[in-house]
Amino acid sequence: MTGYKVADADGYTRRGIDGETRWTVGDTVRPQGVGIEPCGPGVVHLYASPTEALLYDPVHGGYTKHAGARCFSVHAVMTGDDGLKQWTTRDVRVIEEVPFPSIALDERIAWAICVDPDPSIRDWAIAWLDGTDRSTDAAISAADAAYWDGCFAPNAAYWTSIGAEYKAATAVANSAYWAQAHAVYLETKATAALGDGYWQTAFRARSLAALARGRAILAGLLPAEEYDT
Repeated sequence: MTGYKVADADGYTRRGIDGETRWTVGDTVRPQGVGIEPCGPGVVHLYASPTEALLYDPVHGGYTKHAGARCFSVHAVMTGDDGLKQWTTRDVRVIEEVPFPSIALDERIAWAICVDPDPSIRDWAIAWLDGTDRSTDAAISAADAAYWDGCFAPNAAYWTSIGAEYKAATAVANSAYWAQAHAVYLETKATAALGDGYWQTAFRARSLAALARGRAILAGLLPAEEYDT
């Protein structure tokens, strides 16, 4: 099946450290160690789509936080999937380089808000999404109110409001991480009896739906109050 790999501007992953790999169209990439566990040396990590590669990379490789990051489509036999990423213990064939989708910074913030709604910051979330209050002070207050589950979505807005692009990108990466981490906890707790397959499908579908919902709200096609529906 087709998967997607994110690399730096020169086509490398883990450059300068153990596991350094150069991704080149036409080449075959092999796991550099042994084992079957995700994040271990015996697997190669991939994403199910370029959209997920862009949204989830900040908490995994972090390549998209820097200019020139590249995305490759590959052919692989997947041996694992946790709903955020996939992996294989087998050889991977690099097919072609593909463009990342266009997802603006405000769309990433909207996605982070929508994908894991936090009741403690509902008023702030609505005000940010409908544009009535994207102030620094409001973002800081929301971050304080939602220290664990939702703080990084308002922090992303905070850094955006003061125009610090690097810090904004970092905050968006963190908002993605905490939204996903909390979603993992809630979803696995609620659906444990149904098995991993349900979790993987449910989160992937919900995550992409949240991106569409956030974009629709920003475009004025949905009221901000529906961000958590």
